Order: sequence, then structure tokens, then C-alpha cells
Amino acid sequence: MKKIYALAAALCMSVALNAQSFSDDFESYTVGNYLGSSSTDWTTWSGSSAGADDVTIVDDEAYSGTNSIYFFATSSGGGPDDVVLPFGAQYTTGRFQYEMMMYIPTGTGAYFNFQAQTTVGQEWALECTMNQDGDITISNTGGQLQTGTFTVGQWTRVGFDINLNQNEWEFYIDSVSQGSFSNNINKIASINIFAYNGTNGGNGSASFWVDDVSYEYTNTTLPNRNGAVTAISSLNGLVGQTKSPTVTIRNLGQETITAFDLDINYNGVTNTEMVTGISVVSYDEYVVELS
Repeated sequence: MKKIYALAAALCMSVALNAQSFSDDFESYTVGNYLGSSSTDWTTWSGSSAGADDVTIVDDEAYSGTNSIYFFATSSGGGPDDVVLPFGAQYTTGRFQYEMMMYIPTGTGAYFNFQAQTTVGQEWALECTMNQDGDITISNTGGQLQTGTFTVGQWTRVGFDINLNQNEWEFYIDSVSQGSFSNNINKIASINIFAYNGTNGGNGSASFWVDDVSYEYTNTTLPNRNGAVTAISSLNGLVGQTKSPTVTIRNLGQETITAFDLDINYNGVTNTEMVTGISVVSYDEYVVELS
């Protein structure tokens, strides 16, 4: 398969409506104090501050200023350091951008995940492991989503630029794109940073600093008529096999979609699937099984 192009009509982006942002360089906190007790924004996996899973403010390493937060695993199973930054809501539409600086010393690794629900522990939108060899693996229950690399022993800028409307998650290391992917769990509510390095080649040793955490969420207002492809199933297989892939369409307009044409370019030949007799309201999705 070469490429699949769909919805030749309107694939325009929605118009930006408003934005909200957050940043924390930890400079306003007292060294030695617990993060959960010092901040009204951060919490822990258990929900309790100043407990075993809370981290303290340190000044032995920092990307900017003098302060940061430090994570250390006391066992190969990870923890106890395990903090959460809620994003204020569960987001399923709009644009979400996240960034933080991480310092992972030689011989150790790090881990974080994005939670999909406002209550932690219910659904993982993605998990990111950064092991001692400089390998990065991003995955979730749907399997591996993206890979990348980082340099051990120096500060690394980790970032995501997420278009929730069109289900495009782009991953950055030091402001350089590592690639983008469609996420089968296309929603985000918080980040969980956990002292762990036990999967995807990890050696069980986790130790890292985090500084300059920030995010920005931009809501959108929809045009009258608009749609987009948000997912395409895999066409992997053997020569001679017949495949019936699926394409997921999302209504990114105000008007209900009742019909559309789907153009598929396969090995230089364009075929059109005409879909009628449907009713897809704003932000809802519709799955087309190609004939």
C-alpha cells in the first residue's frame, strides 16, 4: 500500500476559540518541601500529599533557576515516587501541547504516562518509557504507538503537540519531531510521572529530574461543514491476500453529515467509496469498511 487520502471535500482545521495554559519551574517552592504540599496544582497517585509517593523540591540539578523535582525508584518494580498533574478536565477535542525538561543520568531510566480520565487509574492514553540505552517507547493497550531516542546524561526537552480533533499526536525530543501517530485512546486528562524503568529494555533502575513543566490547551469553534479522517486500520499482510481495512471519519463541523465520498489512492489508482444514509453529528465518528 502506498497512501490513503480521504474526504476530498473539506479537511480544514477548526478555528481557534480560546486557550488556557500552565507552567511550573518549581522556583517558588522551598527546597526540601513536598511538591503536593507546596502546590495546589500537583497531587500524587494516592491523592495524599507529603506521603510516600510524593516528591520533594531539590536544588542539586535544574534546567532553569536552581530548583527541580527528583524521582528515584527504591526497587525494580518502581516507586514510591509517583506524582500527578491534572490538566483541569478531560479533553477530547481541540489542541493540547505539553512540554517538560528531563535529566536522566547514565545507567538509569524514566517513565511517565498520560491518563485519559479525570480519575487516575482508569485508562492510560499512552505510556512513555525512556530506558538507560537512550531508547524511547510510547505505547498503550492498543500496542506500540511511537519510538524515539534521547541522550542519557543531559537535559532533554520532551514535548507533545496533540490535535485531538483529527487524532494526530506528534512527539518531540529537543524540539525535533520524532513522528506522529493516531491514538486509539484519543483523550487526555493528566500526566502521571512515576519512578520506573522496568519495561521495553529497562534495567529496573529509575532516577531522574524534571523541570520546566508546561502545557497549553486551545479550544476550537467548528465551521459549518467539515470532516476528517482520524484513523486507518493496518493493511499489513501477504501478497495475494484480500484485505478489508476500515477508515474512521470524524465530523468536525456544526452540520450533521448525512453523506460523503471517500477517495482511496492505492498503488496509484484512486477508488471512491460513496457513503450515504448516515447521520453523524458534531464530533462523532463513523467507521467505513472499504469494499
